[in-house]
Amino acid sequence: MAGTTKYKLAEQIQKLVVGGFVPVGIDLTDTEIYEGINQVVNSMLKAEHFTVNGQMGETIPNGSIITEYRLQVENYGINKSRVTLPAMPIKLPRNMGIFQVMGEDTDGYPDPNQVFIPCQMGEMNMLRSQRPIISDLGGQGAYEPKGMRLTFNKDLTASGSDPVYVYVNLVLMDISAYEEWDTLPLLPEMEDEVIRRLRERFGIPMIADKLVDDSDKEQANTPIRQQQQN
Repeated sequence: MAGTTKYKLAEQIQKLVVGGFVPVGIDLTDTEIYEGINQVVNSMLKAEHFTVNGQMGETIPNGSIITEYRLQVENYGINKSRVTLPAMPIKLPRNMGIFQVMGEDTDGYPDPNQVFIPCQMGEMNMLRSQRPIISDLGGQGAYEPKGMRLTFNKDLTASGSDPVYVYVNLVLMDISAYEEWDTLPLLPEMEDEVIRRLRERFGIPMIADKLVDDSDKEQANTPIRQQQQN
């Protein structure tokens, strides 16, 4: 899936600088913009540094973070549903790169009472062949990862017409470890919010576009983005 990069985000910010939207006296370097991107994206993903104890800790790269995504569930086949991950998690033992999957409560927050059971690839088919008390997992929801998708053992969308969401925690590299042209682990709708927060961080005002007024000869041939506001 196509996504944005640090370079593309920095380019958008620099265009605003060149276009005259930054107050006089503010000079932004690429280094400052990239550091701002690191902090803004980590904040949006509610990133926390991932640490574990024991022998398994040796297999986890330094600087790994746990991120949080709210993902919409879609129907998939008969009595199943799925979500598409925004990024591929770090490969860890027992698929711990997908750290946790929870349902959403009525207020739109992660619900600790709706934690889904992780299954290894192929385990859900195996469970369906068992006695109902086993195959139903005691009525608890489960998921199975395959590539960029998580498939659930139930149709979570069957309860009504409103969109259904789950919260997925993924273990990823810290955003500061991503290079300029690496695709960032952002949902498509997050890009505009990143730009908005960067504008706020660097003091770049939101200036509404002004339609060209034929009577204003001073601005008649000036691009809309560069027109001065009255």
